[in-house]
Amino acid sequence: MPKKKDREKYSIPSGDTYKELSEQLDLPIYSYTEETPRVLELPRSEHPDISFFNDIDVNQWKNYDEIITDSLWLIGSRDKSGAHTAELHGNFIPQIPHQAMLRYTKRGEIVLDTFSGNGTTLIECKRLGRNGIGIELLPALVERSRELIAKEANRWNVKTTVIQGDSRLSETTQKGEVYEKA
Repeated sequence: MPKKKDREKYSIPSGDTYKELSEQLDLPIYSYTEETPRVLELPRSEHPDISFFNDIDVNQWKNYDEIITDSLWLIGSRDKSGAHTAELHGNFIPQIPHQAMLRYTKRGEIVLDTFSGNGTTLIECKRLGRNGIGIELLPALVERSRELIAKEANRWNVKTTVIQGDSRLSETTQKGEVYEKA
């Protein structure tokens, strides 16, 4: 364990000093603290080379300000915009599913979240134009996540649904004809 004086030397600066930390680590630190959700508009080149896995034009990859290419884990603060909330202990920051969906899904595809909790992933689905299916074990969380997801704007007119059940069991996916709902 580092001595107290060493810990103070490398402690995270207080306030709005992400720049200082970024310079210490020689890495960019991203801060998503705006009050309104952003919508990603993907630039297209004259001759786009679109990946099989996503909507990213690989000829223009440097122009995507929204896609974090340095590190997924160095994010200044959690996104608090729109319907996102940190009220559930243990939920992850919205930037993680956001970045994963940008990289590995295309608009209109279906994203399955087998532990949907407060609906963080499904909120990001609505923001990015992905259809989303969430499975949650606890009935109270199912209702709460439905409320939060309903608050998020649906610019892309996608479908999201949360099913109550145990994601380990095949009966859960069969009981509501999951794929017809989403």
